[in-house]
Amino acid sequence: LQNGADKITTSGPYTTKSLIKHGLRMSITSIINGIDVTNIHPISQKERADARTRLKLDKDDKVVLCISRLEPGKGIDKLVLGFIQVAQKIPQAKLIIVGNDATNETLSLILHVRKQYKLDDKVFYYPGEYDIRKYHAAADVFCYPALAKGMAVVEAMAAGLPVVGKKTIRKPFVVVDQVSGLMTKPSARFPID
Repeated sequence: LQNGADKITTSGPYTTKSLIKHGLRMSITSIINGIDVTNIHPISQKERADARTRLKLDKDDKVVLCISRLEPGKGIDKLVLGFIQVAQKIPQAKLIIVGNDATNETLSLILHVRKQYKLDDKVFYYPGEYDIRKYHAAADVFCYPALAKGMAVVEAMAAGLPVVGKKTIRKPFVVVDQVSGLMTKPSARFPID
């Protein structure tokens, strides 16, 4: 690789650090993914009402949205377990998870928790798709458990959603706590029976 390129561009500093750690000694530039917000318009009240109707949500529901690949390390399992407490304290709370799970490990946990804690009318799963605006339109807040970076977080912010997540050991690149979102302590844990 070093013999064929003068410079390398990566999609983030972690990739850059990994390349350097593995001996690559050349000019490397990290560019964080972004989106073109010029074509994103605010969500109207009609669009919000239509999205909630399509997703069978009431206008008074408090909807938490998470769009992510459902894989270990993303923290979706912790989000679902933490939502048990939210559902107990806020009767109108709903959790919508959108994403694909290649191993079915996280999806199996979501379905198990829904059944065990009788949350079938509170926790919803939809397979990943490209048309995510309807989910943004229906949501009140976007929650992404591991907030270091992510296109889903940037897209939610562009849609005007408040963002909440858990601090990670990595420095966040998208959300600044108390400025562009809220972040829990890295030691936050969720109990489960």
